[in-house]
Amino acid sequence: MTRFLAHAAAASIGVALLATLLVGFPIAPAQADDPEFCWKDTYGRGVGTIPDACGPGREKIGLLCYSKCPAGTARFGFDCHSVCPAGMRDDGLFCRKAEYGRGAGYPWVPADGFSDAGMFRRCEADHGRNNCEKHGLIVYPKCAPGYEPFGCCICRPKVPDCPALGLNPGIDLSCAKKVYIGDPVPMVCSGGKEKDAGLCYPKCDPGFDGVGPVCWGKAPDQWVNCGMGAAVDGDTCRDVIIDQVMAVGELAWWVGSLGVGNPGKFATGSAKYQELKKKFDNLVDNFEELRRKYPEIEEAIENAQMANDIKGILEDISQMRGVTRSEDMIRLAAEIMSLFDSTGISSTIAAYTYPVCSDYGFGVGRASLYQHGNYQGYEVSLPVGRYTLDELRARGVVNDDISSVRVTPGFRLTVYEHGNFTGWSKIFDSDASWIGNRENDQVSAVVVEAR
Repeated sequence: MTRFLAHAAAASIGVALLATLLVGFPIAPAQADDPEFCWKDTYGRGVGTIPDACGPGREKIGLLCYSKCPAGTARFGFDCHSVCPAGMRDDGLFCRKAEYGRGAGYPWVPADGFSDAGMFRRCEADHGRNNCEKHGLIVYPKCAPGYEPFGCCICRPKVPDCPALGLNPGIDLSCAKKVYIGDPVPMVCSGGKEKDAGLCYPKCDPGFDGVGPVCWGKAPDQWVNCGMGAAVDGDTCRDVIIDQVMAVGELAWWVGSLGVGNPGKFATGSAKYQELKKKFDNLVDNFEELRRKYPEIEEAIENAQMANDIKGILEDISQMRGVTRSEDMIRLAAEIMSLFDSTGISSTIAAYTYPVCSDYGFGVGRASLYQHGNYQGYEVSLPVGRYTLDELRARGVVNDDISSVRVTPGFRLTVYEHGNFTGWSKIFDSDASWIGNRENDQVSAVVVEAR
């Protein structure tokens, strides 16, 4: 365990010293040359909600959506059944043009004398003149139009034309109802939201794809998707992933062996050395001075038993130029430190420390600055980042010349009076067609960040 702690302490000291040296160099503002990998920009879009609406032409029953019943039908459970036309009896799955009885009729009584007149007189008194007829020995009311006598006492309709009534063919006086079986589908999202993995989320901004509660920026043009990141090509993507997997594996090896194990990945002439040479045009003019000032570095080199190889690489790298991003600085420092850090800590830092794509100027802007009010005049779109006056000028913004702004939902724009983020400041979480009387034509620095 003592050896484990000693290695860890030496590695931590070495990384800190080398990182301090690298960051302390005077570096001219410039964008990292030839970026090859970046993490995709992301922002959260809130907690997903359960779908609660049905699409056009559908209605909600329970937790599902069913097609609305066609005209002439009605809901019966989850299905739609024909509504029986007027004059037809509803017999469940059938509609019947039903018979009806015309009563016991008006039989002869002694008071009628020896003629039928008395029977007709009593029948017409109840049903109207000429609305009665005799069947056998009894007078009955005539059947209604469309009906014919069936026997003495029944009025039976003609067999209906079922298709003409919008029904299916049936049996005798019954027509089969049309039945539309329910077609349940899950509910959809309301309010313009989109469905992902069964939940509803606000749609992502243009240039972003939603995966659950996170909106992920798309890979820059001509680049390839590389998991949560993007790479300039497939080979680079493969190399970065291998570095990340191997770095974690090496760290686990070292921890599991209490600092004794070492996979020995830095063989003489390895591709790692060549990669480092390409990544650095310059590194340390004063490496010898650093070694004299911090004996721990010299001791680390000797303990690594690679002094000649490391010395050769560091002599080839005289200075570091053209890198201003903190992620790049940390990664480069960690990569150098990994040469004499057997713990794997440095290489793990190096493998994962990359900037997001918008920091390289890729992707859609998260805020836009406009020369005039109401979003008129020139427009400059900015990704996430901090922009001094010089950086704004490099992007085409004139000092003290901004009057309106737009801000992508989920992001924040802070404007400053002076070019070094001093003086008054004002925060915008949404679009502003007029930034204010005090702020108008007075902006000299801005910060764009996720909320």
